[in-house]
Amino acid sequence: PDKRIHCPGYLELGDRVFNCWKKEGHGARDFVDAMRDSCDVYFYQLGIKAGASLIERYAGAFGIGHVTGIPLAGESKGRSFGPMTRARILQIAQPSSARGRRRVGWRQGDTANLSVGQGGLLMTPIQAAVLIAAVANRGLLYRPYVVERILTPDGETVMETAPVVERRVELREGVWDLLQKSLRRVVDSGTARSAAIPGLEIAGKTGTAQNPLGDDHAWFVAYAGRPGQPVRLAVAVLVQHGGHGGETAVPVARAVIESYFENEGLPLPVAL
Repeated sequence: PDKRIHCPGYLELGDRVFNCWKKEGHGARDFVDAMRDSCDVYFYQLGIKAGASLIERYAGAFGIGHVTGIPLAGESKGRSFGPMTRARILQIAQPSSARGRRRVGWRQGDTANLSVGQGGLLMTPIQAAVLIAAVANRGLLYRPYVVERILTPDGETVMETAPVVERRVELREGVWDLLQKSLRRVVDSGTARSAAIPGLEIAGKTGTAQNPLGDDHAWFVAYAGRPGQPVRLAVAVLVQHGGHGGETAVPVARAVIESYFENEGLPLPVAL
């Protein structure tokens, strides 16, 4: 985590150039600094060092490529992309083609893209919310639901949903500590500074999803709680064609977090 990688604003791999969002570069960054500043070049290089297969494995462990199980029709499972997924897709498309077998090859440029969530990786906002909640609670991925409980006009409970754990990610405590520290730094002094709210502890990550059909999409995922208390809320915001997450997605998330904690503990509304 303390290893520093220099970011000049780009990374050259063969005849391709992979740019950082900050054209002039970030200079030398360690893991926490790179997360705070959303330094693409740092994660390009870290991803190449870790290897695409490891990234693909942990993406799947955190629920990417799997439905969350939310009780709504038509949920997409997204796609946890990587060498194994590419090989499987090409095998289905061209099972007996020599040309298809040759194209299974995976290059460092593919890993660089995968390292920052670009390329063939696909995920839904609800997957992102479940993922960031799992980081907050150190590994538990819960099945999300829409209706918590149904009450009669007299307040009698007709139905109540119990939380269900779908999967668990096992990491060393030091790894969870590092992840949470870096995500807090993003809000305290990084690309999501405008998400900071006095009296709350908020951690999160901004993101930008490239869009070949128009302006990029803006992401922000976060979790929040009161100091000394368990985390109470996880949020995922996707603003279509919103550009950078820190500019358009963060203000939406901040409004959601403020509203939640302002109304926390109030009685449920009763329909008239």
